[in-house]
Amino acid sequence: MPSLLDTRRNKLKLTTEDQNRKYVNKKLLKAGHGLITDWTPSGKVEARVYEGAWIVDCPRKDCRNAEFADPDWPVFVCRNCRMGPLEVTFPKDRERIEEVLKERPVPQRRNWFTSETLADLRAENAKHLKGAD
Repeated sequence: MPSLLDTRRNKLKLTTEDQNRKYVNKKLLKAGHGLITDWTPSGKVEARVYEGAWIVDCPRKDCRNAEFADPDWPVFVCRNCRMGPLEVTFPKDRERIEEVLKERPVPQRRNWFTSETLADLRAENAKHLKGAD
């Protein structure tokens, strides 16, 4: 099922694995890094939602970059520090998280952290959307 929120695929219009790999390598070259030839993930990172888009924060402590993520191509490579490729994991209840966040009329308020539960998101919606009709 397609994502209800923004993803790498619908933000960047990349639909195939080959397109994604070429895009990432192009960005790496532009940043002065070498090309990736072996796309075997060397670890895992978790996706989160920021302002209505699935993203992954670079796990390298001194980097602080983030990249769009997509459940259809769950691969992370940081174009800032060249960390990766890493496998991106999404929550098992991704679609329900997206549905709750889509209830928020302002995209900048559509945020979800891996420490939050569905109940947390619903409680936030109830608190902030009361009277918003």
